[in-house]
Amino acid sequence: MEYLENFYYSIKEYDLFIQTVGNLLERRELQHDKKRISQLLCKKAVAYIQIEDIEEAIIAIEEALSFDPNNTSALKLKTAIDTNDSQSDIIK
Repeated sequence: MEYLENFYYSIKEYDLFIQTVGNLLERRELQHDKKRISQLLCKKAVAYIQIEDIEEAIIAIEEALSFDPNNTSALKLKTAIDTNDSQSDIIK
């Protein structure tokens, strides 16, 4: 299933990517890998930004940081969202 994650992301099928990440996060073997969970949630946030759903992106970023408060990608996304008034600025 992880290959689907990369595939959908690479071809910009963000809705399918988000669904696949949701399925991956439900897997029992992933439950103890907090860094991997945080990475997946951060990529999910980027996908939400790409489809212009900033509210869901913020939720995914906060969740990513709850698993790994030092996730630099999530921290950068959070800063970008917090400092931009316009959603179009974040998407660029």
